[in-house]
Amino acid sequence: MIGIAETLAHQLRGVAFAYFAIASYRFFHVRKRSRRFYLLFLCTLWIAAGFFKDSVFLSDYFSQSDNLNVAMSLLDLSSFPIICAFLLEVVRPGAVKNSMWISETAVILLLSLLYIPFPYPALEIAVYIISYSIALSGITAMIVFSVRYGKYLSDNFSYKENMEVRWAVVTGLCWFLQLVIFALAFAPATWLGESLFIVSSLIIWTILFYYVKRQRTVRIQWSSPEDGKDEPEDSASNDFSESIIRNIELSIAPKLAVCMQEDKIYLNPKLKLGDLAAAVGTNVKYLTYYLQHSLGSSFYDYINSFRVEEACRIIREMKSSGRINMTDVATRSGFNSVSSFNRYFFKIMSISPKAFYTDEVRKGK
Repeated sequence: MIGIAETLAHQLRGVAFAYFAIASYRFFHVRKRSRRFYLLFLCTLWIAAGFFKDSVFLSDYFSQSDNLNVAMSLLDLSSFPIICAFLLEVVRPGAVKNSMWISETAVILLLSLLYIPFPYPALEIAVYIISYSIALSGITAMIVFSVRYGKYLSDNFSYKENMEVRWAVVTGLCWFLQLVIFALAFAPATWLGESLFIVSSLIIWTILFYYVKRQRTVRIQWSSPEDGKDEPEDSASNDFSESIIRNIELSIAPKLAVCMQEDKIYLNPKLKLGDLAAAVGTNVKYLTYYLQHSLGSSFYDYINSFRVEEACRIIREMKSSGRINMTDVATRSGFNSVSSFNRYFFKIMSISPKAFYTDEVRKGK
């Protein structure tokens, strides 16, 4: 007789299969837009296939086979390499090679299938060690690359809407922690544990789907893998002699002041480092050096500090009897969105824009 927990687990497997099958169908149609969508299509297709194979347990013959149960669980681990490849693609676009995740998947699949005719505990342990090592190394690499990715955005863009990758780091960590927690808490496996795992997986992947559709791909010129190391962050300064550095500071400073104070180039919500370098009459490398070493600021922080200053000026000029419209203030001060305006305004002023407006009204009375 099938218990309630087992029935629930079978039903949730069906729901999960339908969920990921529909997701894979939708991502199939957009897989050519970017490599990120292509890998996500493969992820959802692989996971859907994993839930479909579990339908064999509806048969009493297969459900009572301990070896088959273990083998099927091991096959589920083959999704780890492709999921890690997708997460790495988000934080380091274009740097993930197909050969790596394909070979890792092939090894896990081969060892998992070998368990059916050779059900040795050592083989099962080997598959778990390999799979979880791949997941751990992938998550670790994702965190490292996400930091570099964030620095690249700060150094080259004055806006970050739909470009930040914190959502990928959070969902990736949740995915990995979920694997570890359920492996430890539900060993041996139980139907209740299976149900909780499926529900938590659906939640994590729903959040991931929401953000991945909004994510913009930003191409970063990483050093090639054959180099063995990335270019040092301060390598630009090492190429400059003292005379060049002095010339950079003397030539850029006055032109930059004109661009910011008179031309107010920061009012362009899509301003990039290259745009400012062209307006100043220098190259990106020199301007980056000046901002980082002479001013001690990233491009993102430098531009948005002027935008906050402009927003303060606009707010001060508002009539106390007028209705505050922060969307208008954000747009007029050069911010790309109200959310980034509110966030950065509070970072600089330690007060929200509306609270700042209220304080200014009180001062005027």
